[in-house]
Amino acid sequence: MSELRLFLLGSPQLLVDGEEKILRERKAVALLAYLAVEQTPQSRDTLATLFWPESDQQRARANLRYLLWSLRKNVGEAWLATDGDQIALAGAGQVLVDAAEFRQHLDKWRGHFHPADEFCAACAESLEMALELYRGDFLQGFSLDDSPQFDDWQFFQAEGLRRDLAAGLDTLVEQGIARQCYEDAIAHARRWAALDPLHEPACRALMKLYAWTGQYEAAIRQFHRCVQALQEEMGVEPDEETQQLYAQIRNRRFPLPSQGIPPTPANESEPPAIVSTPVGNLPPVSTAFVGRQMELAQIAQRLADPSARLLTIVGPGGMGKSTLALQAGRAEAANFSDGVWFVPLAGMELPEQMPSAILTALQMPSGGGTPPRRQLSTHLRRKQILLILDNFEDVLPAAGMLAELLRACPQVKLIVTSRERLNLRDEWLLALGNLTYPTDTSLENAKQSEYSALRLFEICAQRTQPTFILDATSLPSVVRICQLVDGMPLALEMAGAWVRVLPVAEIPAEIERSLVFLSTGARDVAERHRSIHAVFDHSWRLLTERERSVLRQLSVFRNGFSREGAEAVAGASLLDLSTLLDKSWLGLEGDGRYRMHALAHQYALEKLRSGKDEEEADVLQRHCLFYAAQAPLET
Repeated sequence: MSELRLFLLGSPQLLVDGEEKILRERKAVALLAYLAVEQTPQSRDTLATLFWPESDQQRARANLRYLLWSLRKNVGEAWLATDGDQIALAGAGQVLVDAAEFRQHLDKWRGHFHPADEFCAACAESLEMALELYRGDFLQGFSLDDSPQFDDWQFFQAEGLRRDLAAGLDTLVEQGIARQCYEDAIAHARRWAALDPLHEPACRALMKLYAWTGQYEAAIRQFHRCVQALQEEMGVEPDEETQQLYAQIRNRRFPLPSQGIPPTPANESEPPAIVSTPVGNLPPVSTAFVGRQMELAQIAQRLADPSARLLTIVGPGGMGKSTLALQAGRAEAANFSDGVWFVPLAGMELPEQMPSAILTALQMPSGGGTPPRRQLSTHLRRKQILLILDNFEDVLPAAGMLAELLRACPQVKLIVTSRERLNLRDEWLLALGNLTYPTDTSLENAKQSEYSALRLFEICAQRTQPTFILDATSLPSVVRICQLVDGMPLALEMAGAWVRVLPVAEIPAEIERSLVFLSTGARDVAERHRSIHAVFDHSWRLLTERERSVLRQLSVFRNGFSREGAEAVAGASLLDLSTLLDKSWLGLEGDGRYRMHALAHQYALEKLRSGKDEEEADVLQRHCLFYAAQAPLET
């Protein structure tokens, strides 16, 4: 029997007999979703008004006829039934809709009557099956800008389904507590709390479960996440019940479920924190970690979201992606029962070696006749684990393996660091920018600590010159250094090391003279990070010749450029700009202008000046002509 399957929980997806169908018209997706959820025939006038409210009825009905023709062409004649003025989703085959199945499982749970405190395996099974279907919010990431009535309908559908999900998770958490199956309860409570960070009962349930399993640091972090969410969204403090619970957990006076809750003495000092040994292989800290609190909070928020399982930290080399990923991994260690594991991929020759590298990091011997790819999926299928895959740009063709791994292993989450985005559908991006620095030197000492670039430079300088301090004399030069390296952490480390050799006031001129100055002789630094030149050389090798040519020519712009300027001066198409954005060579500012990192610009300009003389002359001429054409004519 033929089968039509609609996935509406999460990003919409359509399968006909197992084959995915891509609908280019967003309103075609919306129409199918509406008919599938409403489950009753709809009049043509109703649908025309819903999707084209600004058009007159004749025009709207004509648009609807075209949309129906397009659907029949792409999906098949059998799945749309028209009876006079009525339209419905039907057919000779089977129509399966995940949102409808989700509600059916919940109806089965609600319709099974028994005492509320009695565990029921059939109810638990219904709830678990419903939860498996909920990949994300209803039509997540989808909207129709010109159809407010549809957007309202979608919003209320999504809210209703979220409430149903929350009720199911609440029940599973309570059942897990009653049966003392705390690990299962924690998994459900984390999902419940991620569903609505402002919902304090979910937060309290998760805090209690963490405390009952000895994960006091995780319980305290959960409280602070709740505080931050309430402050940012509503400007309020947590309920008194939540604050009292936090005080009891903080003072290690939180009882087991069967015990009463003792009062917390007001003057009791906080006992030493209980330190648990995390599972994993995270290497020790070797560089100073400064700033990045906002980024850490964003990573924590993403990892708490069940629908966000692949987070790529993307940015130029030397920006601190690996350091941030490791710091985030340490902060999240308590939330992954099977550990946080670091997998270095730098310098890997063949993308096919990635599964073996992950098995090695997990201390799992590969071999035995089973392909590493299959062995990895088998090992991780039931693991609640966080993998940090570092320097993924060296194995970018292996990105498809990550998609397979996530499908096969539902509790695995990935943090990937890369100079280039993976371009996977399930990928969430965190574009890592520079550390903060002031734009001028007129800065009071009290405000210096607000700038992470200044703090990092001072720490790095004091490693080799312990007497160095950031004061009124040294501040102007250090600010200028931060500006020249555009807040890049690796460049700040290299510049700070020169304080042992040069007066700080001479360092800015050396940076301006040549990037060769920014280097290190440290033996424990990877070859690709021993100089800024080496950092950009590696990224340069990953570019095509066309991309290199465009970058060289774009370097004639000193303060960023528009899309029109890039096309006129460097012949850069929108696809070229998009690719260079993906590969972290360009950034897009809020005003719509493109910009290179200051050191990337200096590197690309060196490439232009060291190349063919005619290329530099030609691009400079086009640059002059472009700006001459922009100048207003005198009257």
